[in-house]
Amino acid sequence: ARLKYKSKDKTFQRYLSDIGVMQLDEKANIYRPTGMGILLFGENPRAKYKQAALMANVEYGDYKVEPRTFDQPLVLIPDLIETWLLKALYLSKDTKQFKRKDVPDFPVDVLREVIINAIVHRDYSIEGAKSSIEIDNDKIVVKSPGAPVPSITLEQLNTFKAPSISRNPIITYVFGLMDYVEEKGFGMKTLRSLNDKFKLPLPEYVMENPFLTLTFPRTLEAVKRVSHNTAIAELNNDELMGYEWLKSKGEATKKEYAKHLKYDERKALRHLSKMKTLRLIKDNGEKPNSPNFKYIIRQGNGN
Repeated sequence: ARLKYKSKDKTFQRYLSDIGVMQLDEKANIYRPTGMGILLFGENPRAKYKQAALMANVEYGDYKVEPRTFDQPLVLIPDLIETWLLKALYLSKDTKQFKRKDVPDFPVDVLREVIINAIVHRDYSIEGAKSSIEIDNDKIVVKSPGAPVPSITLEQLNTFKAPSISRNPIITYVFGLMDYVEEKGFGMKTLRSLNDKFKLPLPEYVMENPFLTLTFPRTLEAVKRVSHNTAIAELNNDELMGYEWLKSKGEATKKEYAKHLKYDERKALRHLSKMKTLRLIKDNGEKPNSPNFKYIIRQGNGN
């Protein structure tokens, strides 16, 4: 964090006390770590918090990678998980040639940010519940114990408009000092960019008590198999591509949809009408012939 202290300085200990990772034991006149201090910097955080671990698992068909458990001090996990991801994501199996080869088919930086967010924002009071990342041919799933804080809804998460509110402000602050996060909540901008920047389907948040689960389909074809919205299976590939683009924008006019997908407006209208019938999208209530008439993504199963 490039702090201008020496580790043994009393001023450094007071600083750590000010940010909440140590506290002064006035009777003994020494500083002792708080719970957050143990999680962030303790040599063995699980001695106090048995649930303070990130479980990692990869399975590509019959090929399995040995599961890993990351239970080091929280400040060490981001770099360790990045090293692991580089190995795990480059072990994709080329099923056409029946051999393994390097297939960099998912941006490591995006997953690193998502996993850091799962560490920073999880509820550490839920005993027995551990964060996890599971990778297979179809999907990447990141689970974080605890529902979103009351001021954040699933709709805000799935439209990538969630405000920057942290359940664990001390962890967020320390990770911010170390340039692991930018104190911007759940990385909404990064997730929204997946479609435009990497041509990948957008992820989906669901609450599977006690876990907030984020699922990344790895291909367009996988969306139908992994989405919690069963109506998506009714879309053909062209329609699904259009739906994913509309999800990344949140709303769009027929003309905008047609222009981006390079369709004529009749084909665009057929797509949008089908999505509306399937309750995947809705309109904004304007008159259909109004220039302000737009199609809007619905959340969940037609909400």
